[in-house]
Amino acid sequence: MIASDHKVYKYENGEWGEPLGSQLALNITVDAAGSPWIVSIRHTTFQWTDNTWVARSLHGAHAIAASPTGAIFSTSYPAFFGDRTVYSWQKNHWTPVEQAYALSVAVGSDG
Repeated sequence: MIASDHKVYKYENGEWGEPLGSQLALNITVDAAGSPWIVSIRHTTFQWTDNTWVARSLHGAHAIAASPTGAIFSTSYPAFFGDRTVYSWQKNHWTPVEQAYALSVAVGSDG
């Protein structure tokens, strides 16, 4: 969860724990392995791995979404007619999805 102070919290064993690290977030998703991914307040993507935020370096990011199959998508620049380019996380780098532009992104159960 992202609180009003932009800190990321995890709900576990019936209660909210301490913030996950010091990154502040605008948008959050959780991947198939249970790892949170965020768009930070500086519009950069991060993944929570080994108790730290690891930069996934999509600068200018706006939205992020994960599917149960493990697919991760985000939106960033360049923008076309107000929509941002949709990117897919592919083996440690972001790849633009051909002819895909949006303000926000959501992923279905089939990825």
